Amino acid sequence: MVLDTTHPEKGWRELTSYPGPRRLFFTAESDGKSIWLFGGQFQSNLKNPIVNFDEVLCYDPKKGAWKLSAHLPDALKNSPFVSPVYSNKKMILISSVKKVWEFELQTLKFRELAPLPKEASVDKFVSVGGRLVGSGGETPEEPPRRRSDWTFIGEVLHE
Repeated sequence: MVLDTTHPEKGWRELTSYPGPRRLFFTAESDGKSIWLFGGQFQSNLKNPIVNFDEVLCYDPKKGAWKLSAHLPDALKNSPFVSPVYSNKKMILISSVKKVWEFELQTLKFRELAPLPKEASVDKFVSVGGRLVGSGGETPEEPPRRRSDWTFIGEVLHE
C-alpha cells in the first residue's frame, strides 16, 4: 500500500504484491528510488518446519513491478533477523548473529564487513551523520522478549 503524503485526501492505494509465497519477518529498506525486500520466513502452523527465504527482491515504483535481484549469502540465509540500512549507495545488512554485509546496489554483489561485537536482534539501524546507529534489541544474554540497553554505533569505511 502507498499513501501520497502530498495528497493524503486521495487515501491509500494498493501496489503490486511481491512475487512468491507468503512470508513473515522479512525486512525492507528504500534507497530513495526502489524498495528492497530481504529474506523472510514462513511457518503455516507449529508442527510444520520453518521455511527460510533467501531472495532479495526489488520494487520499482515507477514501473509498478518487482524483480528478483539476488540471493542472500549463505551466512545470512538462516539468520533469524537481518536489519538493512541504506548508506552511501549501498545497503548494509546487519544480522542478529553479528554478521554484517554490504550489498552493492549497482553490481548486486555482497561483501562481508567487520562483525558486530555482540549478538542482538535490533529492529532498525539508521544512518545518522554517516554513522550507523541501532539501539536495544533482543539478545541471547537477556531473558526472551526482553530488550537490552545496548546501543551500537558503527561506521562503514568505503573503499
